Amino acid sequence: MHKKEKIIVGLDISGRLDVFLAGAVPEVSRSHWKGLVQNGRVAVNGKTITIKQAAAILDCHPLTVCRHAQRGNLDQIKLSPRCVRYDLEQVERLAAEGIQTDAGV
Repeated sequence: MHKKEKIIVGLDISGRLDVFLAGAVPEVSRSHWKGLVQNGRVAVNGKTITIKQAAAILDCHPLTVCRHAQRGNLDQIKLSPRCVRYDLEQVERLAAEGIQTDAGV
């Protein structure tokens, strides 16, 4: 993960966050989660969705969702290198409002 990235966990959690995350995403070790929680890089807020769910909402291919993230239209929430989520509200806003483009032909 890049230093500026922050993970947002979109669930109601009681108890220790690192223990919950290690159980929810077993491919990432508990010690790694503990470090992220202690450094303030994991927060609990909002609801997250998978790339397939985001693609369904946006009515596009999952690679297009990745392109939106690369262009800065969507923020990626990286739980691990292979486990990426997107903020539901942000995806719904992009679906409703679309993307602003320069109208020069």
